[in-house]
Amino acid sequence: MTAIIDAIYSLDLSVVDALDRLHTPALNAFMRAVTHAGDGGLIWIVLAAALLIFRRTRGCGAALAFSLVFCLLLNNLVLKTLVDRARPFIRFAIEPLIDPPGGASFPSGHTASSFACAFALAFTLRRSQPFGAGAGMRTALLVSAGAFLLAGIIALSRVWLHVHYLTDVLAGAASGAVCAALGTVLAMAMVRRFACRGKTPPEKGL
Repeated sequence: MTAIIDAIYSLDLSVVDALDRLHTPALNAFMRAVTHAGDGGLIWIVLAAALLIFRRTRGCGAALAFSLVFCLLLNNLVLKTLVDRARPFIRFAIEPLIDPPGGASFPSGHTASSFACAFALAFTLRRSQPFGAGAGMRTALLVSAGAFLLAGIIALSRVWLHVHYLTDVLAGAASGAVCAALGTVLAMAMVRRFACRGKTPPEKGL
């Protein structure tokens, strides 16, 4: 077991070393801005709120909101407590490039919430087609691709800034996918329930 843990840390540190060779002041500033956009899931909360405003995208907004709640429960309250992994700048002589965050390292909460929302968007946009068919589906694909790109950059920024390991963000992405599946199922069930309530029953004799 010790050999496996040592191998994991060796991989994690080799990725940190590889990324450190790419550091420049401009890239470091960009990564700080990106990572702060994901603080507390802020950018995804704003997106979920915006989607909830419009009727056609309300199901997508609900899926994002539920996915974020599941992320909070699974990652912050369960996995981080169970694993209790020290962050890179605590376990090793690695200086964080942002104010040191608190809490355990595994899994990455920023990554989990980002991929949860990216997956939730992909699931719901394909199913509900709020932009319509044809060109609308192409728009949905572009939105989903953009969400995954942003999620990936946020995940990269956590390793880049020395506050997470590679395995933290990989686990965060995986747990985010699980939370997205749960959040989407719950959101779609609620959408169907409210849709059924809104239907007018046929009059007798018709």
